[in-house]
Amino acid sequence: MKPDRHTPPGVLLLVSSIGAVLGLVLVAGGSWWGAIPLMLGGMALVMVASGQPLRIPRLAASNARPDTSTSQPATAAATAAPAAEQASRQPSRLAIAFMFTLGFAIGMVLDRIWTAAVGPSEATATSALNALLSAIRSEGLVETTVQVGDEAIIVAHSELDIGQAADILDGDFNTLMRGKAANPFIFEVRYPRPRQARAVVLDLATMDDYEITLTVTRADGQAFAFREEGTTRLVDPSIEFSFPVGPQVIRKVRVEILDRRPPPQEGFHMHVRGFSLR
Repeated sequence: MKPDRHTPPGVLLLVSSIGAVLGLVLVAGGSWWGAIPLMLGGMALVMVASGQPLRIPRLAASNARPDTSTSQPATAAATAAPAAEQASRQPSRLAIAFMFTLGFAIGMVLDRIWTAAVGPSEATATSALNALLSAIRSEGLVETTVQVGDEAIIVAHSELDIGQAADILDGDFNTLMRGKAANPFIFEVRYPRPRQARAVVLDLATMDDYEITLTVTRADGQAFAFREEGTTRLVDPSIEFSFPVGPQVIRKVRVEILDRRPPPQEGFHMHVRGFSLR
């Protein structure tokens, strides 16, 4: 007797993975509706990993010779019943493909309806995802309170091996704070009172291949981010980052400096000489 034919595990795994990846791409690209195929793909992957839908029944070995005159029909019926029951539980390839296609289509349609109804928003899913990643990275930052005039400004930063946080706010180009090893090197400047600004100015050390990301949080809690990168060697540059959305009332500025060179023998050491608003 031949065993039942089941959907190959590799096919289910492939289709499940495609559905999950499509959902992840949608979510990362700014559409929360991508969570639909992402969850469906995840559930299907769990089904595949559990092995339950993919178990192939094995015929029990028997040493006794059956009585062909009476037992053969009964044996066939007894074998067919479990086989039919198990086959009915097997998710077919068409059903899996339809599930992902439907989830993908529903997500796209709902996303278009939502965009048409409320219009594009600055607080997109991409910015929310970036905020989540930033929050995770922020767990290792060291907080320092710097007194500037009558304000107590909080500077949170990656671990340092030279200088201190106050050195980037003193207006002196000869003082600096240097990261011990972090790449990207991250620091945040948090103001006790919101202030008006149109740009951020960073005084840095020599850079060859870099990527600098700024995330600015406004007084209303909304945030926007922008990035600058380059491969041209800059010697002690002073870089002005003008806000793409014009002057804003801001409460916090987060700076991430990524050195894209191969790891140097002495390790990564980011130098920040100054930080100011304009």
